[in-house]
Formats: sequence, C-alpha cells, structure tokens
Amino acid sequence: MYENVHVKKQGAENSMDEDFNAFELKIAINNSKNTTPGKDMITYNMLKNLPEIAIKTMLDLYNHIWNEGYLPKDWKSAIVIPVVKPGKDATKSNSYRPIALTSTLCKVMEKMLVRRLNYFLEKKEILTPVQCGFRKKRTTMDALLLFENEVRKALIMKEFLVSVFFDIEKAYDTLWREGLLIKLDRIGVGGRMYNWILDFLFERTFQVRIGEETSASYDILNGTPQGSVISPILFNLMINDIFEKVKPSIGKALYADDGAIWKRGRNIGNVIKGVQETINEVERWSVDWGMKFSVSKTQYMVFSRKKKIEQITLKLYDQLLERVIEFKYLGLIFDEKMTWKQHIKKIENKCKRVINCMTSITKYEWGARKSAMLCIYQALVRSSIDYGCAVYGDAAKSQLKKLENIQSRALRICCGAIRSTPLDAVRVEMGEMPLDLRREKLAMMYWANLKGGKKNHCTRVILNDCWEYKKNGGNSFGWKYGQWVKDYGIEDEAICPNLPLSGVAVWNITEPVVEMRLLEAREKAEEICSNSYRVNVFMRENFNSFVQIYTDGSKDPIEQKVGIGVYIPNFKTEISLRLSNKLSVYSTELTAIIVGLQWVEQVRPNRILICSDSSSALKSIKSTKSDREDLLVEIYTLLYRLKMEGIIVYFCWVPAHIGIIGNEI
Repeated sequence: MYENVHVKKQGAENSMDEDFNAFELKIAINNSKNTTPGKDMITYNMLKNLPEIAIKTMLDLYNHIWNEGYLPKDWKSAIVIPVVKPGKDATKSNSYRPIALTSTLCKVMEKMLVRRLNYFLEKKEILTPVQCGFRKKRTTMDALLLFENEVRKALIMKEFLVSVFFDIEKAYDTLWREGLLIKLDRIGVGGRMYNWILDFLFERTFQVRIGEETSASYDILNGTPQGSVISPILFNLMINDIFEKVKPSIGKALYADDGAIWKRGRNIGNVIKGVQETINEVERWSVDWGMKFSVSKTQYMVFSRKKKIEQITLKLYDQLLERVIEFKYLGLIFDEKMTWKQHIKKIENKCKRVINCMTSITKYEWGARKSAMLCIYQALVRSSIDYGCAVYGDAAKSQLKKLENIQSRALRICCGAIRSTPLDAVRVEMGEMPLDLRREKLAMMYWANLKGGKKNHCTRVILNDCWEYKKNGGNSFGWKYGQWVKDYGIEDEAICPNLPLSGVAVWNITEPVVEMRLLEAREKAEEICSNSYRVNVFMRENFNSFVQIYTDGSKDPIEQKVGIGVYIPNFKTEISLRLSNKLSVYSTELTAIIVGLQWVEQVRPNRILICSDSSSALKSIKSTKSDREDLLVEIYTLLYRLKMEGIIVYFCWVPAHIGIIGNEI
C-alpha cells in the first residue's frame, strides 16, 4: 500500500529544494529557442532582453511559487493546434499531430527544475544504463549500435537472434500520474520538487485552436503535458524499471518509449522460450504501472543466415505478435540478413527528391549561389546519408555505391559542374570528403564520445574485447573501430570526460562576475583597447584593491608545443607549465585559469581578479557553454570552494600585445 500521493510534502527535504538563484534563471532563459508562445503571448526574446531589475522580480516570483508549491492557473493551460501528418488523410482525426503551446514563463521554470533533476539522476545513477533518450550525451546511435553489434555477432556465429520491438499506446497521454508520483517518492524526490511536480500534473486544461477559432476549455484527465519541458524526464522516470526484472542474458535497449529486447543462441527453441518469458515480464510491468502495449504495432524479427526457419509464435496479452522481415527501428530499416538494401533505398529516394528540387533553383548560368546550394546539400542530403552510417556502413559495396552516386549528383549541381567532371575534383571544389572517409570520421567521433562517457554506458560493451571480433565481421563499427584507432594513432590517447559531474551541485553554483567592457570597447573600435596607458588606468580605477592574476595559454604554430603561464605581479610569482601538444589553445586558456585559481586556493588572498586575453574562455565561464565541460566544471568547483572561504573572484578580459603591465611578461 502507498500513502496518499496527492498530499503535499512538508518543507524542504534536501539541498535540491533550495531557492533558485539568478544564475540558474539566466541559464534557463539564454538556453531557450524562440518558439511560439502560449496564451500569455510572452516570447523568449522578451525575457532575454529584460533588465536586471526585472530578472530579480522574476526570480522572486519563481521562488515564491517554489516555496508555496502552487502554480498559476494559466501555466497549466495549453493551446493545442492540430497539424496533419505528412501523407495522411486530413478527414480522419487520427491523422493529426497535436502541437501544444504553453506559457514560456512556466517553461523557464521547468528548465530550472530539469537541470536540477538531471544532475540528481545522473549523479546517483538512478536511470537505467539502457535508456538513451532525453539524456545528455546520449543518442539513438547508442541503442542502434548496441543492437546491430549483437545481430552481427549472431549472424557470424551462425546463431539465431530474435528481437521484439515494443510500442506503447499513447505513451505520454495515458501515463499514470499517481504511479509517477510513487516512483518519484521511491527515488528520494520529495519536498518542494515533489510538490511542484504534483501541482504541475493535475488540474490541467487545454483548448483547441484552428485558424482564428478557439474551442472551449477541456480538462486533461491523465498523462504528462504535451509540449512541456519536464515531460520527457518524467516519462523516463516512469519507464525506468521496465526491464528491471529481465534476465541478464536478454539484450535490451530503450530510447524514450521505443524499447527493444533480443536473445541470441543456436537453439531456436531456447531462444524463443527466453524471449517469451521476457515478454511476459514486460507485460506484468505494464499492468502494474498502467501502461498498455499495442499488440498490432509490437512486432518481432528473426535474424539468421538460414533460409528456412521453423514456425515461431510469440504472444503479448495472450495475442499473437506479428513477425516481420524488416523493421524501422529509430530511423534505420533492419532486415533479416542485415543487407541494408531497403534502408539505402529509402535514403536514395529521399535524397533524389531533394536533388530534383535543387535542379529547379539553379542552372549553369543562373540560380542560387554555390554557398547556398552547399548549405542545402549539407542540411538535406548529407544529413540523411550521415544518420546511422556507422551502423549501416558494413553494407555491400554495390549498395554504398548508390550513396556515392547521390553525393556525386548533388555536388555537381552545387558547383555547376558537367556530368563528365571527375568526382574527386568536384569534392575538392566543394570541400567535401568521400563518404567512406566521412563514415570513418563520424565513427571515430562516436568512439571518442563513448570512451569519454560514463563507465556504465550501455554501448561501452562494444569496446570490450570478445572472441567474436576475431572472426571476419565486415565493416561494422564493432569490428572496425579497433583498426581505425590504430590507423589514426589514437589507441592510447586519453579522452576527456564528456559528461563530468561536479561534486558541487548545479544549484550551488552562482554566476561568475566577468568584466567584458574592454572587449566591448574593442568591438566598437574605441581607442582604449590600443592604448596600454588607458587600459592600465582602467584597471587601477576599477580593480585597484584586487590581486591581479594574469593567465595565458599558447601553442607554437611551427613546433606545435603547448604551454601555459600564470603571473601574479603583487607577489612577483610566475608559474609556467608544459602541456600535451594535442590540446587546443582554448583548452590551454581554461587550464591556465584553473592553475591561477589553484594558486589562490593555496595563498588565499581576499580579492582576486583573473585577467585573460581569451574572450572565448571567459564567455564560456559566463555562459556555462563549452566543448570542454570537464575544465569548466573544475573552474566552477574551485570558485565554489573559494566562495565558501570568503574569497571574492572576478574575471576580466584584457587586450593582448599592447604592453599591459602583467600581461606581457
């Protein structure tokens, strides 16, 4: 028996319930795209241009709602616009996709909650490793490569692999809200976070808008709100334990509500038995938690090199499941023999339609510019070829040749070349690499992401040595990545973490003070940025009481040697370090700032000004956006520790190479 989940929790139960700070609010606003607003017609662009006093008022409003646990009524009302699905009959109601417009003010608060929830879930490793949807640094490629790797092993070892692809009926719309609250309570989400989600889920309404007409208001009786920011993470929590009781011998993958299970072996009878037991387990889970799988859309496949396979039956809810010879899973069409013929045919047809459009907007003597045509090619043709190429890259050469022909046609149109122009010349002209090299590049990028991921990442098993890899497996990722990393000389390279989690909770990080007035003056071509005397006067007038620390990172353009330097004039202290030659200048600039902050932690002066001529590094610190999140996390952690010691740290951009005292050592 569970306690009444509708009863609000008392007070703050953990640090996640602390009041929001201005930095969290600014991050939520700045990371928002300018989408269509809700009933209040407040857009994200309006919020991005608010003055500081208005930001403070907004923050007070959000914290009042956070403490009370009650949302404004308008925040729980949505305008639904039905949009007909491509190729569907517009006279049928199920041919429409509902687009829900909700309040941007509510979405901003949702973003702040999601940032806290994500940190909580990832730090405590609550989400199942096989869940690849709606998670940072996780993609459909994780599930696809994991599944493809197992199928390829089964085919090479002359085994059977039976896979079942589950489809949940109206997954978001029928979600059991009370069940979700039970699960939130189980994982330790209580206090204000629980109260906010409780009020957010219930007493919601919607109206349908068609053209200028809007319907009456209707109550939403179940499910999570369509179009809301927090719904995906709540759905992940609801479905998190779907495979909890499944045996370890069963393979599984999950991308949001797209679930798949599989089992391989030489004895088809044992394989079917194991798969049916898993289906029964998943069925029991669905009954317990109010979910329902669509029997007509839940299908299974049998992968095998054998031409004739005995009759197989699998049941869900005591109804027979349909066996198919091909299935579109997360955008890729898998067939029983893994030939990829149908998938490549789909790509070919899609790209041909785009190419036909390209021919209508340019000719040899008129039409769109080459740069515009290249943008169209990259956005609509190359992107279609790129998606999943690490998975289908082991297709027959005759199949991959079809994609080469597509690239050839598209690039010739882009640069206005005649048919007889050599493809290599066209590629050079357009700056595009051959598709086989591009597949390797994308595969290596994925490998680096996998190597830098968490140890419990579900797809990391592909990187482990296994005896199946010793057999010839074609050109698929699991067999080829090892050779590729050797060829590129990166086999033993250390990969920086792509999802670093600080020991300091995201809600405890406050906004760094970054002084950029000198940079703004340079962009306006003002004289101050070319006059060292005036810059030095500016520094004395604004930061005379601060201990100034000058940091710099550099890379020799000829020898490619990398190093950093830190100089503290007040203490006549110099620090210089050699770093790996493979680091970028941007990374060295951030590293220099870290070394400067580490010096502060040891010496502990009261007021510090970190001076750097790297605008990109300082902008990253101010915005929290960086491709070196590990270095950024280290900086925020140091700033938090210094703040706890009562040490004030400011950052300031200074121009380089004009003779500034301290920056030209």
